[in-house]
Amino acid sequence: MSSKRINRMDSNQKRKSKLKPLHLWSVDDVLHWLRKHIGEGYYIAYGNTFKEHAITGRTLKRLNESGLIRMGMKNRQHRVDLLAKISVLKIKSDVVELQSVVPTSSSTST
Repeated sequence: MSSKRINRMDSNQKRKSKLKPLHLWSVDDVLHWLRKHIGEGYYIAYGNTFKEHAITGRTLKRLNESGLIRMGMKNRQHRVDLLAKISVLKIKSDVVELQSVVPTSSSTST
């Protein structure tokens, strides 16, 4: 295996290991994600609501449509969009956590 490929793999593993697990996200982490990945419009519309309801990563993972309605998100399309993004985030978070627990084939070979 070339040294460039090993360095690239090491770089990817370091980047993944620096990601904070979703269940440990603070309200500020959630607000940062909302602004960066959902968009400025959604952040402006719902950022304060997320802050008022103290939505952490642990809470974000459990949000569903009825929870968003209770929080005051009246626009159905906004709920659908947000829940789709949350689903992607949960999957990515689960993959990163699994990779930290289950060794990959490249890390087990010598």
